[in-house]
Amino acid sequence: MKIIKDRVVNNEKENVMKKNILKEKDLAALILNRLSEHAGIPSKGFLAGGAVANTILTLEYGGDYPINDMDIFQVTRFAPLEHGKMPHRHVAKTLFYTGYFGVGCYNDPERGYTVLETKRDGLVNTINVQLTKGFGSKEDYEMILKGFALNCCQAGIDLESKEFICAPTFASFLETMQLKVHYPWTPFHTAIRLPKKQKELKCYCNYPTETKYLSQIPLVLLPRDREEEYPPFEFARYFGEKSYHDYLLHKEEIDKYFEVIDHNKRLADGSTVCLHTMIPRDLEIVEELKECLSLISLKQTWDLLQGRKGDVEKNRRALSRDGWAPKTFLMVNPDYAQCD
Repeated sequence: MKIIKDRVVNNEKENVMKKNILKEKDLAALILNRLSEHAGIPSKGFLAGGAVANTILTLEYGGDYPINDMDIFQVTRFAPLEHGKMPHRHVAKTLFYTGYFGVGCYNDPERGYTVLETKRDGLVNTINVQLTKGFGSKEDYEMILKGFALNCCQAGIDLESKEFICAPTFASFLETMQLKVHYPWTPFHTAIRLPKKQKELKCYCNYPTETKYLSQIPLVLLPRDREEEYPPFEFARYFGEKSYHDYLLHKEEIDKYFEVIDHNKRLADGSTVCLHTMIPRDLEIVEELKECLSLISLKQTWDLLQGRKGDVEKNRRALSRDGWAPKTFLMVNPDYAQCD
């Protein structure tokens, strides 16, 4: 596995040195000055995603990390969440229980958001976001960051306060340059973006592990006895022509892990639209994930199975214990199994 030390050594000819740019006091201003050369930036909203993250990579390592577009999130309305084309993103959880239904890890209705619509003007994408409660804190922008699928994008700037905000997972990416999937609300879109981002950022990605993770979403969460989605709006099952075009650009890599098939979806007006979906080539469900009831519980359980071998084995033992207590304690406190 390539880590940051390898990256520094490999770039010695380019005089690349590690700068710890996240400690820069005026980081937000530096980023905005650079991005303002590409397009006009409004005074309010949350500028987040690849444009901010790639500018940080340029400031840290030099080189020419691309600015493909600029995503600016605007909060437009509050609860209750409206149903839309994309799943609702809940990145917080309530207390777990097992009962007769397996490991319970449920979305907190007070901590979620959904994307209502997007508008593009040149390089600027305006993304209207609906929250489940009134807006007014840094915590809400942090929640939006946690909803991003890839760790390489989880950085942003509050345009009103000029405050830089990033998730710990992005700081880890900047240190290791290892691309990882975070919350896969759109697992097939994310599978397509993995090779695209890896080549764009020239970073490391453990494809077998990340695609195994993405494959678990439909295998675990789709019902065994009926076709409709359950739970509703849990994850996006289909993607359109734009993502299909990106798939074709990386077809050789993606086809190793997924089969892409067409899906003709009937619209309310009686017409049909051609969408696409994926079937994982590896149909094995990870044993510890079989009882997961939501994407959040699946993610949390998956995270417990990553990391140092000794820690993972302790977590596996706790997850395999009979009764609700070991699983619940471990879910509420990931350090539970480490106390022996």
